[in-house]
Amino acid sequence: TRMEASTLSSPAPPPPLAPVSAPQRWHQKAATNKCVSMHNLLVIDGSPANQWHNIFKGVNGPDGEPLVVEQTSWDLIEAWADNDKVHVLIHPTAPDAVIPGTRQKFERTFEPDFLLIRNFLVDIHQKHHLNTLMAFRIGNVPSVNSLDSIFFSTQRAMMIGELQAIKRRLGAEVFPLIDMKYYPNTTQHIASGVDKYPMVCKVGTSHAGYGKMRFKKSGFGDFSTLMAMYNDYITIEPFVPNSGDIRIQKIGDHIRAFKRVAEGWKGNVGEAVVTDVEVTDTYKLWADECTKIFGGLDILSIDAVIDETGKHTILEVNDTATGLNPDHKAEDEGHIRTLVLERMQQAFAAQK
Repeated sequence: TRMEASTLSSPAPPPPLAPVSAPQRWHQKAATNKCVSMHNLLVIDGSPANQWHNIFKGVNGPDGEPLVVEQTSWDLIEAWADNDKVHVLIHPTAPDAVIPGTRQKFERTFEPDFLLIRNFLVDIHQKHHLNTLMAFRIGNVPSVNSLDSIFFSTQRAMMIGELQAIKRRLGAEVFPLIDMKYYPNTTQHIASGVDKYPMVCKVGTSHAGYGKMRFKKSGFGDFSTLMAMYNDYITIEPFVPNSGDIRIQKIGDHIRAFKRVAEGWKGNVGEAVVTDVEVTDTYKLWADECTKIFGGLDILSIDAVIDETGKHTILEVNDTATGLNPDHKAEDEGHIRTLVLERMQQAFAAQK
């Protein structure tokens, strides 16, 4: 299978949804007399290829009411909290990105009972939406992944610390995390840390292949003077020659693994050949251990490179916004739906 590693394939257009009355197009609130509402689901996913309205179609919430799904992106949300109630104003989606059969072309209000977050909270230019996340946190809106884990995952250094703790507990032979040096962007210390080439330097918290450079023999001196102009921290890792990378993906209790072979040295950039691989006991152990990070990661993926001898080196863990394998996209979206409904049921039971 060939795929664009940073994009997902578009599914067939969904069947039309039931018509929505004019008042609902502008204001959607919890239409229930029960003390506890649990049927308003806000999905933060800006890709029109991921049609969560259709995925959850015909499903009832734990309170017995039909599930109401709103899908949008972080940058189109204004959220504020009134004690433990969160109110959201959702701005219209760009016309060319509106999902057919939805209210996305309208400005509308919403009071979410639950969140499914599938977009990164911080983008590549370090523009973040932490203030919006804090509104949901003040209102204690339950979420997949949890709001606390998403907050901590915005800092790659925090994730590295968690992975280092697993490595220390299990041992490097069992959990082969890549060797790494961290520098808070202090120029005199960075220069002394360069003692072996080839190496990879990563800047701050980044994703999708951004913010990293490989140095084969030289050039780091110029890089360090450039970084002195900014405030981001830096990590330095040895470059591991490899025959591809392995991604171990966990959604709830479901685990799958696949190998990616890309044309460049970055496995998640550009076109890649993707093949399924067996979920070994080792992969399952890694996934189960990483699930415990930050109090629990319901959705995660582990990226590791594998050399010609079969030796693995773990590079990183991705959280709630991790991409899905296009070959299994529909199935994995079903796993996410099941996970969300289970977590909604648990949240509903806890609030009753």
